[in-house]
Amino acid sequence: MKIPVQYWLLVLALGATFVVPSDVTNSTPAQVTLAQAQTDPFASILMEPNLQFNVQRQAGNCPQTVGLWMFMLGFEGGADHTVVADTQAIASAPAKLVVSQPKRLEYEAPLRSEYASCVGQASSEVFRVYSLQFRNGKISFRMDMTWMDGYHEILYKGVSASRPYIHWRATE
Repeated sequence: MKIPVQYWLLVLALGATFVVPSDVTNSTPAQVTLAQAQTDPFASILMEPNLQFNVQRQAGNCPQTVGLWMFMLGFEGGADHTVVADTQAIASAPAKLVVSQPKRLEYEAPLRSEYASCVGQASSEVFRVYSLQFRNGKISFRMDMTWMDGYHEILYKGVSASRPYIHWRATE
């Protein structure tokens, strides 16, 4: 499967590390900052998740929120959607795809030891297609479009920088 360039840019933005040239390492901190800014073209686009889902705790020690990056590119009659769950912040290993159906996906990852006792969930009425579950020492990130009317297609799915991502299209 050929992956478009915009996904590789997303991979770089979410998880890339950059090597500072050796001629910069002997410089003063101000020079290093300037030199890094010039050698790191992605420095200005690195960002925190643009959505935070509150975790409703039922038992155990849970994180307060789980972040999602959501991007949408509209076109006449529809839109392409990309979502990336920030499971890396609370998981001890990369997420794995455990359910893959035409209109439903689920990723799972083991929780870090401080959250392993968490039982709860995180969701949003506005973005109800996405939900997260905490149980049995794992976090599950789900996308369910089975209830939606119209045309919906999952175009790409995978894990990048230990984070699960889904790219899907909705049209009239």
